Amino acid sequence: MKIQGVRTYICNATGWRNWLYVRIDTDEGIHGIGEAFCTGPDKGLEEIIKYFGTWLIGEDPNDTEKIRQKIIQYSRFPAGIMINTAASAIDIALWDIKGKALGQPMYKLLGGQVRDKVWVYCHAHGKTIEEGIEILQEKVEKYGYNCVKTGAGHLGQRPYENELKMIDKTFSAYRKAMGDAFEICTDMSSKFYEPHAALEAVRAMAPYRMFYAEEPIRPENYEEMAMLAKQFRALGVPLAAGEEIMQLHDWRRFLENKCADILQPDILLVGGITGMKKLDAMCGPYYRKISMHAARGPVANAANIHCAMTMPNFLILEHEPVDFGEKADMVTDILETKDGYTKPNDKPGLGLDFNYDYLNKMPGYNEWNFAQVIPGKPESGLRDHDGGIHVV
Repeated sequence: MKIQGVRTYICNATGWRNWLYVRIDTDEGIHGIGEAFCTGPDKGLEEIIKYFGTWLIGEDPNDTEKIRQKIIQYSRFPAGIMINTAASAIDIALWDIKGKALGQPMYKLLGGQVRDKVWVYCHAHGKTIEEGIEILQEKVEKYGYNCVKTGAGHLGQRPYENELKMIDKTFSAYRKAMGDAFEICTDMSSKFYEPHAALEAVRAMAPYRMFYAEEPIRPENYEEMAMLAKQFRALGVPLAAGEEIMQLHDWRRFLENKCADILQPDILLVGGITGMKKLDAMCGPYYRKISMHAARGPVANAANIHCAMTMPNFLILEHEPVDFGEKADMVTDILETKDGYTKPNDKPGLGLDFNYDYLNKMPGYNEWNFAQVIPGKPESGLRDHDGGIHVV
């Protein structure tokens, strides 16, 4: 079996975020699908994936490690977010092909399952604390979630005292509404915090038994992160971080410095299925658990679930319901969430494919940035890009 062509699909699914997908076709009529991270310059990322696609023609799709090394090594200099997410999207699609070719769900090819279902948590955000709790309670009633992540204010914005009061008010309300057994996490949005402010914030949260506090500062300063992790630990609040860390040698430094109690790799940045499994193996000797970052689409969600089924060091997966709206309509199969858990189906590969008729009706690429969506109408219709490399 040989790779015959690589296509990219880009569409605007949320009104502000672009979704970039990959499809790899083979000469035996089997294809696999993957997903890339929303990096910002998504049009540029699409061109990078198309360029890498020209390197893959004629390769055996079973050679996932060879293909990953080809992409990383031939790119010469240390890979950043664009190359890493391109390689990750391609890796997921290759594993999907393997599963389909062998007639097996992906998790059975990854060493076999170590659990029969995957623990997941949801988000809860509202214009008010009460609205956030109401949204959470609706999700709990329908899907059985028993763990939530919500915001913690922006303590880096002064005056601190007002934010500390809001933190206390927020987590006091969530704990009272959800009970003592419910798990509560918070995303501290590293762009806002400086170390001493992060410590003040966690001290305010600690009385409400936090499951973890995520990314109090940016991850580049490992020494500072390690110091905060130790201080958080003393307050009984585990520190979670890692969604921005991509290379395994950076993860090694992160682990050696004890920068976090819970690791949060993103499967679309860490090397896809292959990279996630390698990181899981690294975590064992350091007694660290993995809670994958997963604020993405249905393909990444499925890939995460398959990985989690086989990872000894997995803890919990970031997750949102995928049984309605665009995430459901984009694909052919929905992975059910029940009693706070989800699991893959037993179909080959990822267990799903794109709903191409629906995707072709979606808005196309939209220029945007995180601060403000740039005004203007997005192009109509999904654009299926051959880039001169897809062979019919």
